[in-house]
Amino acid sequence: MREGIYLGLKELLKRNKNLIILDNDVGEATRTKKLKNEFENRIFNLGIVEQSTFGIAAGLSKEGFKVYIVMFSIFTLRGIEIIRQCIGYPNLDVVIIGSHAGVSVGEDGPTHQCIEDVACFRSLPNFSILSPADRNETISVIKESFNRNHPVYIRVARQQFGSIYESVPKFKSFSVIVDEGDDFTIIASGIEVYEALKAIEMLRKDRLKGKLINIVEIKPISNKILDFMTERVICVEDHNIIGGLYSGISEILVREDMKFKILPIGICDRYGKSGNPRDVLKYFGLDYYSIYKKVKKWLKYS
Repeated sequence: MREGIYLGLKELLKRNKNLIILDNDVGEATRTKKLKNEFENRIFNLGIVEQSTFGIAAGLSKEGFKVYIVMFSIFTLRGIEIIRQCIGYPNLDVVIIGSHAGVSVGEDGPTHQCIEDVACFRSLPNFSILSPADRNETISVIKESFNRNHPVYIRVARQQFGSIYESVPKFKSFSVIVDEGDDFTIIASGIEVYEALKAIEMLRKDRLKGKLINIVEIKPISNKILDFMTERVICVEDHNIIGGLYSGISEILVREDMKFKILPIGICDRYGKSGNPRDVLKYFGLDYYSIYKKVKKWLKYS
């Protein structure tokens, strides 16, 4: 998915002369380093000074620049207070791209597996949160973010395990990927959309048919998503179930006073684990087969 960051930003840089990218010495990992030769005067590697970067971005935004900050998602947490005071509170036109999100980072281990970022940014007024499902949707989301004039946080995984879109899709806050019945609705974000899609293929063989929603805009959540809800809802995310997608969907369902049962599938309030990315997903029950087993059992007894 990191390639989507490069391709999306490259397209924006070609079209917009007032766009500036700030990097914190992770350009190789986030693929923004490949932009340096072509757009040298608009890409700045500030070094490992994440907290200062948010203040610099705020200043550049006040001077009329569209600013993109690209860093590992875990490092955004170093500057939450500064992000709040300097970007969120004045409602500045700054986009923060948090790469390498979730436990799917794998070998980088618990210290770098960011599973709290959605919860943190959901709590900040004025911020939107976008979470693409694959490389092509990452390009779409980055292009969409340029059209917004308020703070945006984009959550991107290090890699994807399968594609949802064969080409760059038109941006939608959510998309119904599967609509086969009313036994259940799975709402998934990021790389978990593909895992949920594979799980639904297995559930179909057991004559359990439902819906799969790829939710891209985690904040704010569109009320139109309610039109596709069934009584039994499953939320799947590579994030702590506290404060993330599960919390957001639960809040909207309660607010609308809808009758529902909801199953969270995510990280259950603990830190990550180092290992091969697919092994780590399996360990936390976030691979497609684990999702299939959990949903099948839950549907039987719920």
